Amino acid sequence: MNLVSTDFKFFIEYDANPFVLFNAKGKIVYLNSSAEMLMGSCASEKLFDVTLSYAPKSFGYKKTLIDLSFGYFEFYAINVLYENEDEIAIHLYNKPMPKINNKVNLEGYSQTDINLLFEANIELFKMNYSGKLEL
Repeated sequence: MNLVSTDFKFFIEYDANPFVLFNAKGKIVYLNSSAEMLMGSCASEKLFDVTLSYAPKSFGYKKTLIDLSFGYFEFYAINVLYENEDEIAIHLYNKPMPKINNKVNLEGYSQTDINLLFEANIELFKMNYSGKLEL
């Protein structure tokens, strides 16, 4: 075991992945800043149920690959940890955001006035439609 005298609470607090620590009754003891945002989309009881469902059978931790979502928040894995009967924690791992290509290659395409296309389609529609048409 590596003995480091660093207070890891700072690193957990500002981690991009939500971390929630519950007491044995399911009440939140601690949550990091990412988990604060998550709690706006998820009831603490629901998250506690997920935590208990994926907890290891004995003290320690259990990482699980899982497709999990709460509102707009999507996760690909969780880590449930506990070392005593009084507290249990869950660390949720955010799904990576898809890369969006902002540069669109328009080579080979010509610039078109969309209003001209609409007018042409309206005229074609009028030719095949005998009813009254109003805009």
